[in-house]
Amino acid sequence: MIIKTIFAIIIGGFFSANPITENNKTISAETIDSKTLQPDGKQLFLLQCASCHHATRDLIGPSIYAVRSRWTNKNLLYQYIRNSNEVIKKDAYAKKLFIKWNKTVMTPFPKITNAEIELILNYVDSEAKRKGLM
Repeated sequence: MIIKTIFAIIIGGFFSANPITENNKTISAETIDSKTLQPDGKQLFLLQCASCHHATRDLIGPSIYAVRSRWTNKNLLYQYIRNSNEVIKKDAYAKKLFIKWNKTVMTPFPKITNAEIELILNYVDSEAKRKGLM
C-alpha cells in the first residue's frame, strides 16, 4: 500500500500538482519521509518474534521485556539475536539460557539491524510498562 502510494505520488507529480488523499490523510512528496517507510517495533516484533516470544511472559522462548538489563554486553545481545549458536559457544549467560530452554536454539536473524532490535525491545518494554511490570 505504501509502495502504491509512493508510486502514485511520483507519477502524479509529473501530471498534477495536487496531493493524493488516502484514508482521509493528504499525502504528498513533501509529507513522506523515511519513517513512514520503516516498520515500527510492534510490527517487527509480530513479524520476527511473536511466533516464539510473548512481550511480557514466557512462551516457547523466554519473555523479552527488560532483556537489556539481563545482558551485561549489548553487542553480545545483538549477536545472540542474529545467531545464538555463535554466542552460546563463547558466553556463559547465553549458554545458561540455552540449557534453561531445553537446549533450543533461537532462530537466527542475520540481517536484523541494531536499530530494528532496539525498536523491538522498546516496544516490548513499553508493553511491560503498560502492564505495570517495569
